[in-house]
Amino acid sequence: MNRKKIKNFFSAGTILVEFLIVSALLTLIVPAVYGLFIAGTQGDANQLKQTEATRLMREMVEVTRIIREQGWNTFANNGTYYPIQNGNSWSFQSGEETINEYKRSLIIGDVYRDVNDLIIENGGELDLSTKKILYRVSWDTPFPGGEVISTKYFTRYIDTIAFTHSTNTDFSSGILTNTTVTAVLDGEVTLSSGTTGTYESAPLDANGSSSFAYLSFTTFVPNNSSVKMQVAVADPVNNSCATASYNYVGPNGTDQTYFDPSGAIPFDGDNSGYENPGRCFKYKAFFTNVVQTEKPELRSVTITYTP
Repeated sequence: MNRKKIKNFFSAGTILVEFLIVSALLTLIVPAVYGLFIAGTQGDANQLKQTEATRLMREMVEVTRIIREQGWNTFANNGTYYPIQNGNSWSFQSGEETINEYKRSLIIGDVYRDVNDLIIENGGELDLSTKKILYRVSWDTPFPGGEVISTKYFTRYIDTIAFTHSTNTDFSSGILTNTTVTAVLDGEVTLSSGTTGTYESAPLDANGSSSFAYLSFTTFVPNNSSVKMQVAVADPVNNSCATASYNYVGPNGTDQTYFDPSGAIPFDGDNSGYENPGRCFKYKAFFTNVVQTEKPELRSVTITYTP
């Protein structure tokens, strides 16, 4: 074989080897690059889905606030809803809404609290003035099972009203037992005789079912004396709070405890005895005094409630 033929032979072999090497590399690289391209494209698409879903969820949250401000009683109904616009106002529609490739809904549920007024998942006392709302927006492309979720809590305390007794006129309409109303400062209830006495307020008519939230009161309490409180919430009888039946309770919802000092008014919706929410409210002060030289005084009482 002459030198020229040998050179051509090796040149052809080299080209063949290089071709095989390049082919092998392309076999490895092209799928990887294509996979990265597809993953990046799908990732971008999924990110766009998340962004739009988040926008739809934020809209639900804002609409929830609007509906909440229209009234607690129309807002606080458990169930699955989606928002709908009626002219210039919003409301909840039962079920789940489909918007193009998205589905969205909100679930309104009850809230329970422990003895320290902290929200808990199981057990505890039903909080009639707080609702838990789970928001969800889902989609199925480019991947199935995509969703964004969020949980928020809403309370009725947006239009709280304060009711106060602090003057001679305010206290004079109550029922006095071994107590008297004086005006040394502006108006106060004072133990008049004996070692014990009570003062029972005239009824407050909230003119509609209301949630009574907090009791605060100021006193003058000398040594060996006390002033403590109980509250009562009831429904009217024959549309009158004057003839309602009142059951007095302390902070734990029973007649065995007393407010001393101020505190949150308990909620109870079992439709028997003490009720909160309710329309009619009264408070009762209990006075004790062992040493007669100075007498305990109730100087002011403030109740906050929400219609």
